[in-house]
Amino acid sequence: MIIATWNMRGAVNVPSINQVAQSTGANIICLQECGSLAEHLQGRAPIMGGDGSIIGYTGNLVLGYGFMECVYWENVWGQGSLAVLSNIGISASGIMAPAVANGFAPNNPRSLPWLTVANPDSGTPITIYSIHSPPVFGTVTLTDTCAWNNAQIAQISALGGTWACVGDFNADPTAIDFDGPPAGRIKRGTRATQESGGILDYAITNADNFVYRQETRAPSGSDHYPQVFVWQ
Repeated sequence: MIIATWNMRGAVNVPSINQVAQSTGANIICLQECGSLAEHLQGRAPIMGGDGSIIGYTGNLVLGYGFMECVYWENVWGQGSLAVLSNIGISASGIMAPAVANGFAPNNPRSLPWLTVANPDSGTPITIYSIHSPPVFGTVTLTDTCAWNNAQIAQISALGGTWACVGDFNADPTAIDFDGPPAGRIKRGTRATQESGGILDYAITNADNFVYRQETRAPSGSDHYPQVFVWQ
């Protein structure tokens, strides 16, 4: 089972998503900064929040000669929406509200869309979350970003089961002040995942036999490089 992640940098570029799907052979694709992806979904159905408002959509995104099912969270910050795509049948899905990190709140809302699928080889279920963490910028420190990340991982871990949180964590695990996750293990490459440097895009998971495979630099329109993982 192949999982890929890509920060699109706010571009809704369906041909580039198609390139990611084809070049990686991914069964699951986690997208960050995917803009107004909802308008490209066929069979779109709303996801309702607790207050009765629409917070996202499910639907099918056509890729090549097929499609991937999509769980999309619509961020009020224009480019900040997230999605998870799957060509494996989804048994459950939703949008997880972010956990609060003590003493720090991001400037923009950052929920986590998720879906549960079964590994085609083993039949074991796994829940995969797409994450886009607050960047280290201005008054936001690496300590702040790590605290927010770790609050999300703690919330996911508390739910139990096999899980992987995949995306743009905006916190380089090789940095001196990096504070590692409270549960799971980091799976990553050794090269910068963004043009300006830094290992920002990776996975945190409690799944056994979950490994980093490669990066691909095929798509254009983003300063992030798609990252690829395999779960056996």
